[in-house]
Amino acid sequence: MKNTIKFMIGLLAIGLVSCEPEFENAVTDEGFYDAGDADFSTYVSLGASITAGTADGTIYKSAQENSYPSIVAQQFGFVGGGDFTQPLTSDNLGGLLLNGEPLPGYGTRLVLSADENGNPFPTPLDWNTYYRCSNKCYRTF
Repeated sequence: MKNTIKFMIGLLAIGLVSCEPEFENAVTDEGFYDAGDADFSTYVSLGASITAGTADGTIYKSAQENSYPSIVAQQFGFVGGGDFTQPLTSDNLGGLLLNGEPLPGYGTRLVLSADENGNPFPTPLDWNTYYRCSNKCYRTF
């Protein structure tokens, strides 16, 4: 029974990998997208935390760049949308900073951790395991 399940999972994996989309024209070709009668030259996004790009319990640059208004504006660009200007934070640390370093007690960015039983839970990011390099955070190992 176990071998049958493993065989079926293997066949399913091979089947999923071997599938290719069948488009008549490549999606990167000029003229693939059409705005129809809609005018996408002006796009304004208003909202709260989800619109601002809140992720991991705080706001940081890469989360803002991947917020839904930014993604929608990129898609509007395919059909003649105008420039989308979004104010961004200056770093990927999140929380309150002083001279580029997080203030103790104000690092609000959360990451997923696990206890000894493997149960996941959110915990504040441990700033001592990260260092700053060109406004990007890299994990030290």
